[in-house]
Amino acid sequence: TANGQERQLSFSTLSNGMELIVTAPVTEVTAAVMALARRVILLSALIIVGFTAILLVVLRLITNPLKKLTAASTRLAAEDYNVQLDYHGKDEVGTLTKAFMQMRYRVQAYISALNRRIYTDPMTGVPNMRHFFNLALRERDRLYAEGKEPVMLYFNLVGLKFYNRQYSFAEGDKLIREVAEILLRHFDISCMSRFGADHFAVVTQKEGLEQTLQTIFAECAKANGGKSLPVRVGIYPDSLESVDVNSACDRA
Repeated sequence: TANGQERQLSFSTLSNGMELIVTAPVTEVTAAVMALARRVILLSALIIVGFTAILLVVLRLITNPLKKLTAASTRLAAEDYNVQLDYHGKDEVGTLTKAFMQMRYRVQAYISALNRRIYTDPMTGVPNMRHFFNLALRERDRLYAEGKEPVMLYFNLVGLKFYNRQYSFAEGDKLIREVAEILLRHFDISCMSRFGADHFAVVTQKEGLEQTLQTIFAECAKANGGKSLPVRVGIYPDSLESVDVNSACDRA
């Protein structure tokens, strides 16, 4: 230490036997080393920060699709079959997402087919009696809410048994399908049903009903190339007495 400054001493013996002594401040001797160390530390810190940022991005790219996949699985378990996933990566997560969507489509198709079998008449495609009871309640409530009077219609093809004997059961089934199509032209599918055999039920509004029925009778007379049957319809207005759907069909 000289003059309050720490110094570093170095000496060497010369060829003539003399010794060369050199002193310099320690800060000057180590300046280059310290500068290099600072650069190394700064560079290391930048590398660590950059690596951490990249790692976070990669983790987010991986975990976000997995979170969406988990949420979609939860919704599917809760019978929400409209869930969609928009991840199309080529990695394992993308493969898993694709497999999940294929499973969702198969489950949705199976449920839809099962619902059709449970709630739909297989011959005509209209709601069956079991499903119609619930649909008719909603339709009656809707008509009342709009200030309209509901009526229950009960259609019957007269003489189908003898028709099948004369023309065959295939022709009888064809006639039933054509009558269903005629009714669908005048009533919404959610307002009608095939109860079985040649019986159809419809819930609709009273206003304009007479003209609608006349048109239906005329169209039914031309059904199946003119090989048709008389159509009879029973009418039960809700104004007589508000009863359940099953009773209204019986009274019609």
